[in-house]
Amino acid sequence: MASTSHWYAVLLFLGFAALVERLFSTIEPYMDEVFHIPQAQAYCQGGFDVWDPKITTFPGLYLAAFVFLAFPIWLLRAAGVELDYELCSTRALRSLNIIFGVGTLLVMHRIIRRQEPNNAKAAAWALTLSLSPTTWFFLFLFYTDVGGTFFILLAFDLSTPREPHERPTPGRFAAAALACSLSILFRQTNAVWVMFIFGVSCLRDLEGSLRWGPRLSAAPADSAAGPFVVAQLVCLARGLVSDAPRLLFSRGLALLLLPPLGFAYFVAVLNGGFIVVGDHENHSPERPHFAMVFYLYLITALPLAIDLLCAALVSGTGKALGAVIEDVRWVSGNSKSRLFSCTIIAALTAISVHLLRHYSIAHPFLLSDNRHYTFYVWRKFLGNPSLPWLRESLAPVYLVAAMLVSSRLSHVTSSRTLWPVIWLVASVLTLVPSPLLEPRYFTTAYSIAQCHMRSYGANGVRPWASICLTALLFLTIDLITVAVFIGRPFTWPDGSTARFMW
Repeated sequence: MASTSHWYAVLLFLGFAALVERLFSTIEPYMDEVFHIPQAQAYCQGGFDVWDPKITTFPGLYLAAFVFLAFPIWLLRAAGVELDYELCSTRALRSLNIIFGVGTLLVMHRIIRRQEPNNAKAAAWALTLSLSPTTWFFLFLFYTDVGGTFFILLAFDLSTPREPHERPTPGRFAAAALACSLSILFRQTNAVWVMFIFGVSCLRDLEGSLRWGPRLSAAPADSAAGPFVVAQLVCLARGLVSDAPRLLFSRGLALLLLPPLGFAYFVAVLNGGFIVVGDHENHSPERPHFAMVFYLYLITALPLAIDLLCAALVSGTGKALGAVIEDVRWVSGNSKSRLFSCTIIAALTAISVHLLRHYSIAHPFLLSDNRHYTFYVWRKFLGNPSLPWLRESLAPVYLVAAMLVSSRLSHVTSSRTLWPVIWLVASVLTLVPSPLLEPRYFTTAYSIAQCHMRSYGANGVRPWASICLTALLFLTIDLITVAVFIGRPFTWPDGSTARFMW
């Protein structure tokens, strides 16, 4: 029974999705769908030369619609089978994301299963992550996020060893490179996550080598990440240079570089230096949006808060707080030197306050579009002129969240510090250039982190109570946001019907 737990998770997922999909089927194309749906329908009719200049992404979503929804109908009609079928209707196009959602659940289960010996818990946690509010909500709209997340997680899974001492074959890296290419066709920022996959694959290979493994190994348990991370990064760089021919060609990792190199050529040569395909004027950052990284750490730490609460109820508050203190000490400084720890924390807090004050961007869309929840978060809190220091005062909260997330991700590889650092670099490169605050932009970084997060439960094993409480919280938020979207429409100034969404 345990071996089929992931299929039970899929059935539950499909059951929930079918109920919500029926509600969304009554909604006309909404928000960005007014661009995506006509474009996909043009592709379904064979109009591959049709392109809306307002679309910012590559045509991966529209090609997927053609392959899954239109091409089989074309074949049947060519064989003489007459079907009374509306080619690529709005409802059919939206349902495509549910297929990608099932694929994402199964891939996340495979990733989680490498660290969680209990298959039922791995399946339950994968299902819980599939219910994450923004992930779940955009299953039912024809957006690029779900498909892009599926293909990048699939590429990560293909490039990750099935067993601790196994090395993926060049054939698996070739399959991963194909998945990487498809992910970029959905969302350009996935090119950065392809480089993340390349980086952690190289790190994992070097850690298994006799020459570099001991040098990259973790510092003693009572040592801090800070004093060692620079030395480990230098060691990693030396290993990459020294072993480049073996890594790139013998191991086949060069295949992972082909998709981002192709994308870089498109940006630099074919697209005038712009990352987005169209609508350049509204998607070009004026300055770095560093606040996005702080938001990411906060939302990534929220499931950890539930996990910590469950650990406190089981093991006692003192033990749970001790684990938090150890996580903070591991990131900030040697536990034997309180002065050093306090100095590091003070410096990080000062840097955080500076970044939050000068690099929290309010995009014109954020300030004017009251259909998004982020509009109200900014107007009532983060951008409220009567609360001028609120953003900066949250720096300690963001910092603690970052420390907990970093420490809980440090178990993924033996080097401890390098995996969370590579994840952070990829997150910075994808989020900081974005001038617009939208929760769905965090999905890929969030999903990768949650699939690897070490629990505060006994021996790092996530207890059932933590999984169930997190799933209950996500379901509650999902029900509320769907109910508000469906049942509380309002009229926008231009006379159109508006709905609240992420």
